[in-house]
Amino acid sequence: MSGRAQRGQFYGRDIPVFERLKELYGLREAMRNAIDHRVFKRALVLSAPGLGKSRLLAELLATIDEHVDAVAPLSVRCEPDGPPYQPLWALLQARFQISRKDTDNVARARLLSGLTALLGDSERGEEAAQIIGHLVGLSLPEAQHLERLDAQGRLTRAVEIIGDLLVLDAARAPLLIAVDDVHHASKAMFRLAERLSRRLEAAPILFVATAGLSLRADQPALTRAAQREGGLFELTGLSDRACTRLVEALLAPMRPIPEAFIAEVAARALGNPLSAEQIIEWAIARGAISIEGGWRLHPDRLEGGLPQLDNLHGAITHRLSALGEAERATLECAAIIGERFCEASLIILDRLTQPSSPWPEEAPRLAQTLQALKQRQIIGPSHRGGSAGGEAFAFKHGLEREVILEGIDPERRRQAHVHLAAWMAADPQRASQMSAQIAAHWLAGGRPVEASRYQIMAADAALARSDSEEALGLYEASLAVLDEARPEQRRHIHHQLAKIRMLRGEHAAARLHLREMLSLTWALNLPSQGGLALHKLGQSCRALGEYEEALTHLKRARTLFRKSEDIRGLAATADEIGRVHRFKGDLTLAEEHIREGLRLRRYIDDTRSVALSLNHLANVFVSRGDLASAAARFEEGLTLARAAEDQRTEAELLTGLGAQRAALGRVEEAFDLWAQARPMAQALGDVALTGAIAQHIGASLLEKQDPEAAKPVLEEAVAIFRDIADQRGLAEARLNLGRAYLNLGDAKRALRCVMEAKEGAERISAQSIAAAAERALGAIYAQTLFSDGELERRLDAASEHFSAALVLFEILGQEVEIAKTCYAFGASLAEGGRVEEARARLTRAEAIFRRLEMPQALARVRRALGAL
Repeated sequence: MSGRAQRGQFYGRDIPVFERLKELYGLREAMRNAIDHRVFKRALVLSAPGLGKSRLLAELLATIDEHVDAVAPLSVRCEPDGPPYQPLWALLQARFQISRKDTDNVARARLLSGLTALLGDSERGEEAAQIIGHLVGLSLPEAQHLERLDAQGRLTRAVEIIGDLLVLDAARAPLLIAVDDVHHASKAMFRLAERLSRRLEAAPILFVATAGLSLRADQPALTRAAQREGGLFELTGLSDRACTRLVEALLAPMRPIPEAFIAEVAARALGNPLSAEQIIEWAIARGAISIEGGWRLHPDRLEGGLPQLDNLHGAITHRLSALGEAERATLECAAIIGERFCEASLIILDRLTQPSSPWPEEAPRLAQTLQALKQRQIIGPSHRGGSAGGEAFAFKHGLEREVILEGIDPERRRQAHVHLAAWMAADPQRASQMSAQIAAHWLAGGRPVEASRYQIMAADAALARSDSEEALGLYEASLAVLDEARPEQRRHIHHQLAKIRMLRGEHAAARLHLREMLSLTWALNLPSQGGLALHKLGQSCRALGEYEEALTHLKRARTLFRKSEDIRGLAATADEIGRVHRFKGDLTLAEEHIREGLRLRRYIDDTRSVALSLNHLANVFVSRGDLASAAARFEEGLTLARAAEDQRTEAELLTGLGAQRAALGRVEEAFDLWAQARPMAQALGDVALTGAIAQHIGASLLEKQDPEAAKPVLEEAVAIFRDIADQRGLAEARLNLGRAYLNLGDAKRALRCVMEAKEGAERISAQSIAAAAERALGAIYAQTLFSDGELERRLDAASEHFSAALVLFEILGQEVEIAKTCYAFGASLAEGGRVEEARARLTRAEAIFRRLEMPQALARVRRALGAL
């Protein structure tokens, strides 16, 4: 990679850093450690504004090869109003020599050729270019690779591709990736970076970022990782001596050397390097310092000396107060537009707001003014490149834009935002591409209702790229201002919010949105949408263990889907009704409904949904103990899900297939499958599935007789299910946690956990969990047969619970569980001396395990029979 930064500069001259040797040494040492240990590391430099974190980063990049051999540095800067993945696109631009001024066509061509050359295959290069281009807003005309993926699949594949790219580059030379002002990055970018870091664990890469102090609270996981891996450095103000040396460097060209002026600037800067620059810029703007033909100080033009300053904000205010009228007018227009702007947008805004424009039609004065502002270090070229409106610029410091905005009359500023929003929205293409910016201008103009339309567009776009956090905020902001006259928009928002809340396990909030959605569908006469709302209400009730209420909603949904002839809806509802019956323990009804859903889904040739139905059907077979039939359905479903590149269904199928392997005693295979599914579930934000995987892992660790390892995993599952109010998951996790305590010898805590599980299962009519809890209670009494000298009483109590479990499992027809219960029952009877009863139970377990082809369980039973 390439992209070496220059040292910090002031009017074209390199300015060294002062008093930052400790931080530079720490960052160089982190780079050496990444190389020596072949690992990925992160480091952060935090500070208040103006203390020199950007200059420190530039110094690191400019000098790294003097201290560390063979490092490929790459640097980018985050801009505050950039698109979600702007830093990623900036990295790619640097990596593939894509200029900021390149047109989209040129940028596409360079991205495609660069990726193809790197990956060594034209097909892989095309796929990579399409997926990454889509992510950063540079879509290729042909997009066949995108069409096979949903939003989450595209994001997952992008992470894989970018990870491969960085690993390949790091194999050639260790990478130093520096990101300035990372606090401006979107939440989506932070999430992508976190996923990417897991793929780069064995690559010699150091990621260094600078940020404001707020990042510590906003991104605690990143700050903890930096502190642990590469270092967390917080800059403070310069000492008096260092600040004086900095001012000397800034004024180095000046002759004669004005020692008294240097001392006064250093004293008024209060240890802040940017304040020192602002004071000198103020003096230049006032004419007290001339720079043409050699730098000279003109003390007679200072008019009472340098300004008294309390902080950086004051320094910026005084500096800007010295600007001319044209420069001030230009900066005011630019500040209203945003952190990034171009000549054309300045002219448009000026024409919209001013009766007579100060800029002639060809705008030569504007061009001259922009160049003057560039020379004075107030604006610079945008890192995001140009546009159809000409060269793009950006404010060098966000604080300068804030000060300028504060100085504009509030009413004039409000009207300017309204004019700009209306002009941007007039072009449909521009409106679709810049919906978030248009919404921001409407809001700044005091027009929240107009903003809501564009907030919805921006939220839909965010959800399409799997950025549920941003989408959530935008939908809620829009909903807050929409009135009753916009029912269709409100229905759409309630639906989207319910989807997000359900994915996060927030079912109470989701149900409020679904009921609002349902009410609006009646008013709009949309039976299919009403069916969808009821279907999702049923899903939510099922997730909370409210099975009868779930069936009520689902049957009503089925009626509406029939009325609207919505086959897809009918198939989904049949499938969901089957799931409810499975959780209730009625496997016959469950299979009947799921098969109906599968039939309908095959009829409409919905590959992704067919895979999902196969997953649910396979889970019925696992519950019944028909593990061979379950495996066939899981594997068929996996083939379909992978062909459709449906990550969510693939994760569910891997989880279920892992449970099938564990039931066969092939626990290591199960762990491998869950290891594949877990990061998928986490990346999808599917909290319930993440908890289910933890539950499976914990239960299998118990089967491996490793309760120490199982306990923290099961505690994690309990916490997840408790947080999302998943009563079934919580009951099952508590049950297994109780088993872990029992195996660790803590019968008291084991009893409490199992009783809580039993009560929770009975409360939601989860008979299979209630039966397993009865079996666990039997095991508790069996393990404490000799604890108090009342062997017979404890053996009778154990037998009572084992018998109750058997009755329930026989009603449910769950043969694997019947066999497991017979084995545990027989072992306790043998230990209590009831040999014949024990033999009868163990013989029944042996027959079932033999028929179901479960060799490890069969071996255990035979060993127990042999001991008799």
